[in-house]
Amino acid sequence: MALVVSRAKVFSRDLYYCYELFAKFYPQEEAIMRQALEYALNPTENKEILLPFIERLGGFLSQEANVKC
Repeated sequence: MALVVSRAKVFSRDLYYCYELFAKFYPQEEAIMRQALEYALNPTENKEILLPFIERLGGFLSQEANVKC
């Protein structure tokens, strides 16, 4: 939500709404954010799944945050 709040001009704590707004501005990353939503709602402890996911999503978010600064 932090990446899109200024462009969307809205704020919400609702995870699904945040996901929808993110997907609107980053449609190419919709699938990974949908997976993030799923993990937020249904956590897993499987490190073999989580670590690559976190690296990919974290890398994207970090890159976008640096672009926006």
